[in-house]
Amino acid sequence: MKRIESSGKMWMPTKNTKLCSAHFLPDCFDQTGQTRRLKADAVPTIFNFPEHVKQKSSSSRTTTTAKRAETSTPLDVIAPSTSSSSTPDEANTCISIEHGYAISHSPRKLKRMLDDSQDKTVQVKKQLKAEKQKTKRLNQKVTELNSVVNSLKDKGMISENCAEVLENTFNGVPKNIMLRVLQKGQNYKSRATYSEELKAFAMTLHFYSAKAYDYVRETFDLALPHPRQLRSWYSDVDGDPGFTRSAFEALRLQTEKDETAGKKTLCCLMLDEMALRKHVEFLNGKYHGFVDIGNGIVDDSTPMAKDALVLIAVAVNGSWKIPLGYFVIDGMSGRERANLVKECLHRLHDTGASAIALTCDGPSCHLSMLNELGACMAPDMLRSSFPHPADATANVQMMLDACHMLKLVRNAFAEGAVCCDINGRPISWKFVEILHELQETEGLRLANKLKIGHLEWRKQKMKDAAGYCIVDGKRKTGFLGFLCCLESVRNIFHENVGSLKYLLTYKLSQDHLELFFSSVRARGGFNNNPTTLQFKAAYKRLLVHHNVKASGNCLIRDKTQILHAAQNVSMAETAMAVCRKYNIIEQQTEVADAVDLDEIQDMTGLSEFKESAVSYIAGYVVKMARKQVQSCKKCVDSLIDEMGNSHLFVQFKDRGGLVKPSKSVYRICCETERCFESLLKTTDGKLPQTDKMTLVISTAVLFNLSHVDLFPELTMHMFDTTVDDNHLAELIQTVAKCYAKIKLHHLGKRLSDSATGPKVRKQLTKLILFKHQ
Repeated sequence: MKRIESSGKMWMPTKNTKLCSAHFLPDCFDQTGQTRRLKADAVPTIFNFPEHVKQKSSSSRTTTTAKRAETSTPLDVIAPSTSSSSTPDEANTCISIEHGYAISHSPRKLKRMLDDSQDKTVQVKKQLKAEKQKTKRLNQKVTELNSVVNSLKDKGMISENCAEVLENTFNGVPKNIMLRVLQKGQNYKSRATYSEELKAFAMTLHFYSAKAYDYVRETFDLALPHPRQLRSWYSDVDGDPGFTRSAFEALRLQTEKDETAGKKTLCCLMLDEMALRKHVEFLNGKYHGFVDIGNGIVDDSTPMAKDALVLIAVAVNGSWKIPLGYFVIDGMSGRERANLVKECLHRLHDTGASAIALTCDGPSCHLSMLNELGACMAPDMLRSSFPHPADATANVQMMLDACHMLKLVRNAFAEGAVCCDINGRPISWKFVEILHELQETEGLRLANKLKIGHLEWRKQKMKDAAGYCIVDGKRKTGFLGFLCCLESVRNIFHENVGSLKYLLTYKLSQDHLELFFSSVRARGGFNNNPTTLQFKAAYKRLLVHHNVKASGNCLIRDKTQILHAAQNVSMAETAMAVCRKYNIIEQQTEVADAVDLDEIQDMTGLSEFKESAVSYIAGYVVKMARKQVQSCKKCVDSLIDEMGNSHLFVQFKDRGGLVKPSKSVYRICCETERCFESLLKTTDGKLPQTDKMTLVISTAVLFNLSHVDLFPELTMHMFDTTVDDNHLAELIQTVAKCYAKIKLHHLGKRLSDSATGPKVRKQLTKLILFKHQ
């Protein structure tokens, strides 16, 4: 048999070569005897060739050479025998598929190949099953994602307001999350980008509940952004007290957009206060909780803040609002508030926006502020506007919030003020009480919304800036406020009739600011009395996105949204200048030789009690410092006492698990405590109002201990590092910073406990629960 391999070489059989019997006719076999043998002259004649190698049934060739080639038999093709010994059925019998004519491998190797093929088949089946299960889970997640809001609400992780907001923000979110799930683990550049719908959903959910956000993020294979990513978006906005520069930048972009559309940007400026909880916290190198008006002046005698004065601009001919800044205060006079309003109006004018009205409520400090601005609240010479400080040709109309004025009128009415109708007949509060009693008796209301809460209004009386009820003074504010509002609305429309087709008086209502306060309180969950830091965090988040819905003492009447804001930059004072200011660096007249630690154990300047306490705290300082210097093993080893020479108090308290600090760590902690003693003595016990206080303290400690031989085991190691990467100096500062951080947090907590007085929140909360209200 002649056959050519696929490589072009002639196939040569060996003694172990086997041929398939399916290619031979029955008469090719010798069937005499017990063994069936192939005849010596047998030729395989049964084949099932592919279509492309079969002979054509007809040909279009006409030349003699071509016809001769067609009739010739190919070398490898032998026509079937037509001998009389074979039947037509036998001659037409052929194998179902074409296959190799010889077995080139041994049976053992073929067995191994078969086993490998079966293993691969099992593996492919498992992969196919896993992909089917993944597809099924993804289909289930699409269904779960559509009901995730209800699930969070059922688990108690979000409130009703949050659920409503998330449902409105949900358009397009399932598709974006599914795309990110499918891209998980793949090296896509789009993996680092997030759609606007997904950003809004993630930031809104995280604003209301961080726990609910973590739950949703883990449920959907981490498709939502990491909380660090959210914080990076928030960090683009400077939320420190004062005027927010990024807010005015966003407003400038909005005015440019309006100018392109041929529209003038008209807005109303509003201001009001929100009560804060007196609480001092240490974060990012400074204390938070003291009075701060954003002027950069550091004064250690400032009191603790109790209110946040917020200014916000609301579009009169648009659907946006934006907080312009806030100031944490402990009371502010009318003249000071007038100066803030003038500065804000100047900044608004610089952005291109026109402030046509100023809205506030009716405490005495605001009435004094309006008089300072140029308005007049005297009954006999009422003037409802004042000149714009940046534009002499324009006036700013004065709007005393109508809702607050209505409450003041109600208070005056209920306290016995004599009111008469148009015919001179008296109107008495007793008639309202009789009407409520009649409605309660009959069980129906006579086309009004009168409730018991309206009669028990004395529990919710409005107060002025000094804390006294308005009704205890002159009762004219509410009535004059109504007259002022009527005059201002008429002037606003006539002065801006060319820019306004109609005037929505709701745009002049203080509800927009009240809703902003409600959004800030929503950030704290059940805590509606935020601290200064909590207010700052909520303020920044509300500037970054605008899908948070508020609910409070007023209802949402339109779709006014908060504009997005951009970035801001601040400056800080140098560390050495602050050290000299607080007198926490030692005055060294000459450079002395390095002193050994064993010679100065009694030179810390601290009492025995403080030395014992510092030795115990130093163990925790070692734990903190090890996390920051873990890249250098020599530095880490130098923090721990391996010789058993720790302080006696540490040995007394040790039960086998305490970390024993080295002598150098203990000496640094003692010096840090001594610096705090000097600092508090300089400030007369008041906390320092300085940025990066841990850096200041560590700089002073490094300077004061420059003559002490600290960490002697690192003397040679110091020369292994460069000048700008001195491990010894960095290790000293790291230990001092860790101790300073602990101390600063402790001082802030002590001040907060002493300022708030006896705790009544838990007692009153339990009382409300026991009253079943």
